[in-house]
Amino acid sequence: MDTNSLESVTSLYGGYWNFDFQDSCYMTNSYFPPDEFIDLLVSNLRTLIQAYPSTNKQISSVLGEVIGIDGSKIVVGNGASELIAAVSTTLFTNVAMPVPTFEEYPNRAKLLGKQVSPYTLTGDFHLDTQKFVSHVQASGANSVMIVNPNNPTGTITTRDEMVDLLNKLSHLDLVLIDESFIEFSRVQPNPSVGDLIDEYPNLMIMKSMSKNYGVPGLRLGYIVSGNPSHVQKLRQAVSIWSINSIGQAFLENLSKFQPQFLQSCEHVIASTQKLFQDLESIPDVTPYPTQGNYILCELGAGVTGHQAGTILLQQHGILISDRGNRSGMGPNFIRIASRTEEENERVVAALRTIFTAKEAQPAGRSGR
Repeated sequence: MDTNSLESVTSLYGGYWNFDFQDSCYMTNSYFPPDEFIDLLVSNLRTLIQAYPSTNKQISSVLGEVIGIDGSKIVVGNGASELIAAVSTTLFTNVAMPVPTFEEYPNRAKLLGKQVSPYTLTGDFHLDTQKFVSHVQASGANSVMIVNPNNPTGTITTRDEMVDLLNKLSHLDLVLIDESFIEFSRVQPNPSVGDLIDEYPNLMIMKSMSKNYGVPGLRLGYIVSGNPSHVQKLRQAVSIWSINSIGQAFLENLSKFQPQFLQSCEHVIASTQKLFQDLESIPDVTPYPTQGNYILCELGAGVTGHQAGTILLQQHGILISDRGNRSGMGPNFIRIASRTEEENERVVAALRTIFTAKEAQPAGRSGR
């Protein structure tokens, strides 16, 4: 495989420990789990890899004790991706969603023969909820999916706006809200509507634990719903042993480390906002304000997302996400995942080098 090719590397969707570059593409909490949590899992590794995990129902109950929700309202999945497939199979017929968004949602729905009715975000990418409701009605959708905060834009829909949406979309079969990045939001009051699952039978909350808990390799995600029928359909759609024993042990011990988790989220927020400020200082780089742990940037000076991504990988050993020409976006967008401050500084320095070089080019030179 050509490890200098942006296309080749991104086609792997992970396994990046095999290569010598910094992953600033995938969004995860770089400050969690703490070393003592890792040591706890390592000390039991032989037992865990030689033992079967429990059923999905039992593991959901374990998680419920951590997040304070009855386990009968939770379905744990092998990452959010397994649950996206399960929802698409069982509950989507025609799903309306703002785009750009996390592409696994429209891609999986289409692969399963479901109709996707996209609502294109423009300008600063904030969701106009009233226009979106009109779009849902015109599209004939039976369901809605919204990522909040949105990925890749970092924009957020407030709690008041979301409650208004829930009221106006109460006739739908499903309103799925992905709140995987909600812990990194600075908006007050907290925009989560997870506490409303019992008030709205069609409401479902998706969470990817890869993002907030920093464990993408464990493949843990979950859905919360107050609708017993929805929960039953999803639990039947996932396999009995989709969560491995290491993932189960992580959930069983997670409550011991909640103070460290909350502290880690504060670190993520601080690192991300510093990254935003540093990116603002680079000529021809326009970062969009974010409520997640990632920043969408629009590039100037005729630099496309693909060009910037290739230079960063080949010359600086940094992988970012090329968002050019994806989900209705222009060719000159990239998304940068916020990691530790030291890693973020590497990205900023590399980007500054690219655009300083562009500014220094004589007129009429393309740089190729």
